[in-house]
Amino acid sequence: MCGSLYFAKNFLPFVLFRIAEWVSKQAEREREKEKQKQERLARRRAMPKHTFDDQSYTQHIQQNSERIEDALHQGKILSQGVIIVPLRALKSSFF
Repeated sequence: MCGSLYFAKNFLPFVLFRIAEWVSKQAEREREKEKQKQERLARRRAMPKHTFDDQSYTQHIQQNSERIEDALHQGKILSQGVIIVPLRALKSSFF
């Protein structure tokens, strides 16, 4: 018997069996993958949302927004040719 014929006769049925087995388990693999995806989504939904509550950070943000607002207001007034001193500057120099 020729070597390639021996290979085809004995190995080919094994390969076909393995392919058929793999194809038959495809649906099970897809179900398992979908199940894992649903579990991941459930874990993500169950996690508590992180809340950031830092008073100094909040205070800095508020101060920065006030400074930006003052700067924009002064820029608008300066573009019209009038100079205005911020109220905070007056308060700190008198009190």
